[in-house]
Amino acid sequence: MRSFTSSAIVRKAQAEIDKQLEEKRLEIAYNALTANAPSIARSTEALVLYALSLNGYGKKRIQQIHEWVCGLSEIGEMMGKDVTFNSVKAHMSEKYGIDFDELTLRMPTWEEFRDET
Repeated sequence: MRSFTSSAIVRKAQAEIDKQLEEKRLEIAYNALTANAPSIARSTEALVLYALSLNGYGKKRIQQIHEWVCGLSEIGEMMGKDVTFNSVKAHMSEKYGIDFDELTLRMPTWEEFRDET
């Protein structure tokens, strides 16, 4: 008597399950990115503007830089190239030798986060 659970059928089914799981994982990652990106961008800009203020930039210059950043983020395309976080990061790395991986971020503990909200 022949078994209906031959290894070929099982491998094919497993491959399909793996494909669906990977697609779902990518969807979840994308949804997390799009849900959190605006907050991350605002926090990053706040950190940069704060650093500039500590280095002598005044209110007018900081407000002007903020307006430029907002304008850039709304453009979407400049000189035939997409303006995305990845493209800007790549440009700054190539042109100015900035290693963005050097940036470390102190995340609040669960207790600190809970107390802040």
